[in-house]
Amino acid sequence: MERREDAWNSKILGRDMKICIYGNGGMPILAFPTRYGSPYEWDQEGVIDLLSPWIEGKKITVFTVDSVDHETWFNYQGDIEWRANRQEAYYEYIIDEVFTYIQQHGFAGILPLCMGADSGGLSAMIMFLRRPELFSGVLSMSATYDAKIHYDGWLNSFLYDNSPVDFLPNMSDTHPYIDLYNSKKIAVCSGQSFDEQHELASAKELVNILHWKRICVWADFWGEDSGHNWYWWKLQIGHFLPWLLGERE
Repeated sequence: MERREDAWNSKILGRDMKICIYGNGGMPILAFPTRYGSPYEWDQEGVIDLLSPWIEGKKITVFTVDSVDHETWFNYQGDIEWRANRQEAYYEYIIDEVFTYIQQHGFAGILPLCMGADSGGLSAMIMFLRRPELFSGVLSMSATYDAKIHYDGWLNSFLYDNSPVDFLPNMSDTHPYIDLYNSKKIAVCSGQSFDEQHELASAKELVNILHWKRICVWADFWGEDSGHNWYWWKLQIGHFLPWLLGERE
């Protein structure tokens, strides 16, 4: 399997950001880490090994990115407005720099899939919902979709744009994104164990909003044994990926 690493100093974030690439061909997958995770997390947790048949078969190439979660969602002692603005800067970094990087490295015109679990699931959903024309689908696992929970209920315009349960209900029913969403594949998953209760409630809230907006979504709520960890997320990735790639209905 081809593995490589790259990094550059992000003009938007003003710091070095790393990216790891696994494979060479097929559908690009933009993969986000969990809270405090790194671009190496998907490899260290065995997800890349799980995906190796698709990678070696040149059906997918996985791009795992860095995050600034420690500066945004979980920087509880930081200035609240700076944190919100920093989250918007991360969104701009992914859209303006990472998406361009993927397109320029052999995937011009091929729209990536977004994937992530925990805070990475929120990142994946934010990118897809805000710019559906740039992505072919999204898999979000065990995420919370209300950004305000990290900000004591506070909201400004930047945080609003990064809080799906806030901005999606206000989208007009005639907005062109509605049809665009329905031309893509959206999967939302959560377990029902004791450590997934917040994520489960948030996933159900998001799914209800999507249904209200007549947006198609595969909502899958796993059993009470399905916990908030990579053992379950790997099972879920293996479950959803064939559908996301069009290998099965």
